[in-house]
Amino acid sequence: MSKHKVTADALRMRSSPNSDTNRNVIAVLSNGQLVEKIADSEPGWWVVRLLSGGDSSTTGFVASRFLQAVQPDAAPNAPSIAASVLASLVTAVHLQENRTSVTRKVETGRAYPLGEPSRPTRDRSSEAAAAASIHQIVDWLNVEQSARYAPNSTSTYCNIYAHDYCYLNGVYLPRIWWSGRALIELSNRVSVPVQYGQTVNELNANNLLRWFFEWGDDFGWRRVFDLNELQAEANRGKVCIICARNVNENRSGHICAVVPESNSQKATRNPDGSVKIPLQSQAGRVNKKYSSNSLWWLGATFVDFGYFVHE
Repeated sequence: MSKHKVTADALRMRSSPNSDTNRNVIAVLSNGQLVEKIADSEPGWWVVRLLSGGDSSTTGFVASRFLQAVQPDAAPNAPSIAASVLASLVTAVHLQENRTSVTRKVETGRAYPLGEPSRPTRDRSSEAAAAASIHQIVDWLNVEQSARYAPNSTSTYCNIYAHDYCYLNGVYLPRIWWSGRALIELSNRVSVPVQYGQTVNELNANNLLRWFFEWGDDFGWRRVFDLNELQAEANRGKVCIICARNVNENRSGHICAVVPESNSQKATRNPDGSVKIPLQSQAGRVNKKYSSNSLWWLGATFVDFGYFVHE
């Protein structure tokens, strides 16, 4: 077995050696990602195992022409400042919380967390209680009717809904995040005030995927590569997310929650019971409290994606 690194900007890892469909894509590997070759497959395809940036047990098929051999003692790319220096210094950041004017019923204040005093939270006393309370949160957010998430002619609000969903579940997903200059100051242990447009900026779905890859581990997120695992974790009452980056940086990506199955709401499954399409809840061009009819992140619109579970 030998180590190789990805030379393409984005290389799709698949469950079978076939590029005629995207339904077999299990991950998109970034440039420089290290993998270990396990075996040859069909002509032009190798079976590889991830060596960094994911579960080391994750294996799949990749086009071998986009891999370059590295020396046996080669190490993964040096961790970024964020990973090596800032992880212990950077904390979750919000604009002012508990503003009672920020509600589901208004279109203003979307950069702020929901402030309604009656908002529900996740019951973590058991897996069953957590799953049931997640459905209560989805019902309360009422994405199909709430003005806060209603699309208009120029904008959709998948990131707002995903943030609110995580916020009520007691999980950090940034609505705003520190600017580059603020991160430098934090690395120098300087106290940084929260100032919109100066020290913090709003994140769209494209930037949320980057945040997951760079910061997710530090805030309790774990990347997974299997839809069965993703749906199973959601069914246990964990917070699960799918996020994808648009091929066009001037267009927004997309983000949605994967939610627990119930007696009335189910994932779409294959005849053998495996998950074909997970049960999702989202805002977007069409807002859907529940749906399981699209593998949207595998479309040509998106260049990269990830599945994430909060531990």
